[in-house]
Amino acid sequence: MPLIAKKSLSQNFLINPQTRHKVVKYLEQNIIVNNSKEIVEIGPGTGLLTRDILALKLPITAIEIDPRAIEVLSSDPSLKPLKIIPADATELIQNEIKWKESGLPSDNYILFGNLPFNTGSRLVVDFCLYYPETALTVILQKEVIDKLTKANNLTLFAAWILLFHEVNSSFVISAGNFDPKPKVDTALISLSPKQSSDLKKYLDTLEKRKKALGILKSLFQFPRKTIGNNLKNYDKGLELYQKIQKNNPNILEMRLNRDNLIEVIGLILES
Repeated sequence: MPLIAKKSLSQNFLINPQTRHKVVKYLEQNIIVNNSKEIVEIGPGTGLLTRDILALKLPITAIEIDPRAIEVLSSDPSLKPLKIIPADATELIQNEIKWKESGLPSDNYILFGNLPFNTGSRLVVDFCLYYPETALTVILQKEVIDKLTKANNLTLFAAWILLFHEVNSSFVISAGNFDPKPKVDTALISLSPKQSSDLKKYLDTLEKRKKALGILKSLFQFPRKTIGNNLKNYDKGLELYQKIQKNNPNILEMRLNRDNLIEVIGLILES
């Protein structure tokens, strides 16, 4: 009996074989770029994409929360090489000890997933927080991907991801490729960790990255306001404001954008 997608889990299965083939090709390209040796897949569902990914001949570990999907995956002889971890991906990502105890790889892997609409962007934000040196190829709503690929106003989501990753490639996947058909189009995006960045020394621990995320949230609280005005909303922001005013006062009159993101965040974290 076919698995019926659960709305509560935001499940949409990619049923078009031609599109699945294209997705796997983009994943393979990102694997080659980053020399990845393993694949971690979030939410394989019925395994439609997973079967195609097995052709890449790399070890695959799948994180799946739906017991019905786990039963389907476990009973399929063609998926015998697949290692399945029955868990909530969000909880695993946010707990490095659980991640390791589950037998998930610690390096040289790539994260892949047709991510649920209701938690997908949050998963990517958290993944960059906890595992910033890992490449990703993921499917999300097109409007979320557009925040990363379009050169319009910078958003908090885009700013956070661009601190750590380069955008390798992306393509739109129309809603008709899925079952059930979502109300909006989706897109795939491939991200690679930045090999060299002036920010690395300020982002090399989890605590430092949490601080950087807190600062970014403050800077985007009122997007039309200047960096100086938004900094005052940050915890200890007044102290930070005064340090910047003394050393780099011009920054305070700027608005954060794609062109000055790395420079501005570096100067703020240095202060």
